[in-house]
Amino acid sequence: MDTQARNEQGNTLIGDVLARVKHDVSGLLSAVLGRPRRDRSGIVLDPPLSEPTNARGEDVVEQASEDSFPSSDLPAWTSTGTKHG
Repeated sequence: MDTQARNEQGNTLIGDVLARVKHDVSGLLSAVLGRPRRDRSGIVLDPPLSEPTNARGEDVVEQASEDSFPSSDLPAWTSTGTKHG
């Protein structure tokens, strides 16, 4: 393989890698911003993520957090008020 052919092959590989990185970063930003991810023609690929809710429209994560408070687990550390040493 001559130098020109290797350069063309390298440019093709770099172009493919950059296109994949752009696609992945675009999808990540869309997910973070809550926007649908689209392909190059503008067709929506994935719907945006939404907050998990139950049948009554309540936020299930918030409800689980409220239901678990106060925790029945003891604290990992408590002070006895005495000094050692």
